[in-house]
Amino acid sequence: MRVAYFSNQISMSFGYGVKRYSLDLLEHLNEKQALKLIPISTWSDLPSEHLAELKSSIGLEVLGLGRYLNMLSWTYLNAPKIERLSKHQFDILHTTFLGHPVPTGKKSVATIHDIAPLLYSSWFPAFKNVQLSKALEFGLSQYDCFICVSKFTESTFLNWVDSNFPKVSVKTKVIYEGVNKVFKDIPTKEEIEIFKNSKGNILDNFILLVGKSSYRKNYKDVILALNHLRSELDLHLVVVGSDGSEEGLLDLVSELQLADRVHFMGYVDNQELKLYYTACTALIYPSLFEGFGLPLIEAMSLGSIVIWPDNSSISEIAQNQGIRLEELSMEGIVQALRELNELNEFQRDSLSQKAVTYSREFDWNKTADEVYTVYEELLNK
Repeated sequence: MRVAYFSNQISMSFGYGVKRYSLDLLEHLNEKQALKLIPISTWSDLPSEHLAELKSSIGLEVLGLGRYLNMLSWTYLNAPKIERLSKHQFDILHTTFLGHPVPTGKKSVATIHDIAPLLYSSWFPAFKNVQLSKALEFGLSQYDCFICVSKFTESTFLNWVDSNFPKVSVKTKVIYEGVNKVFKDIPTKEEIEIFKNSKGNILDNFILLVGKSSYRKNYKDVILALNHLRSELDLHLVVVGSDGSEEGLLDLVSELQLADRVHFMGYVDNQELKLYYTACTALIYPSLFEGFGLPLIEAMSLGSIVIWPDNSSISEIAQNQGIRLEELSMEGIVQALRELNELNEFQRDSLSQKAVTYSREFDWNKTADEVYTVYEELLNK
């Protein structure tokens, strides 16, 4: 079985959650003896030497038309089919992120992470709504199956289809994401102490935010909550995956005179992220809307306490772990941070052990097995 595995994110410098999904799934699918995966993208912003290394290591093919010509021709002309552009023969197309149409005459499956731009258009640039709506409208007539990363994503997608295309029948399959093996190897106390010392006193007592900031990530409420508690709790905020330039966060920190308490660390690799997860007092995940919530299970796999709101897919993925926000607001976060501060050592250890046990339910081998079953069903259809 030969599968074209289309993902622009795998050839981007920073693909964040979708890139990690695509690479982790690719790695575990490649363990299937009867499966030949052909990774394909339309462009890359990687330095030439890094791109050459990626092509060599995973067999990546970058199509010749380039980023914009491919996107425009596929979005507005529904042509050319990807099999005409690729030098490889394949039986099935798997698009790991449906950001725009990818035409094919082959059997095909697409992963849907969320449809937030269609539900909350004011949160996103206008082109995001146009791109996703065209991709889904196109996809309904092409894709044989849609993999949804959570039950919540499946529900919102099917509701959208029913509202906009009531006569269209859609096949979906919920397949959860997994935890990268890096986050299953808990660092030693000595490793954490060395890491903390390398960063100065900012890591003595800190809450962690993970990911690039945007409106729906709701980082401002966390900063405002920290400001509210500045004289009550000796607590720092560390943000990885963001340099603070988004959403005016640096300006807000400066205005509140919190530069000594809020630290933007930028992009970090998985090995360093593991150390932040393990060293933090808690991961806080204050998002307004998510399709899955990968940082939650990564943090839990390392025994971190997680603080989360009861919305979208987050409550589905977090279940009853950690601390649930009573309300998603500055006041709600203040209340949760006070609750966190009042935990004794026994309570912290109990929450940590429960989190590690629960996180084992999310395994990339299981994910790959279920995706492979989808491929087999398509091939035998």
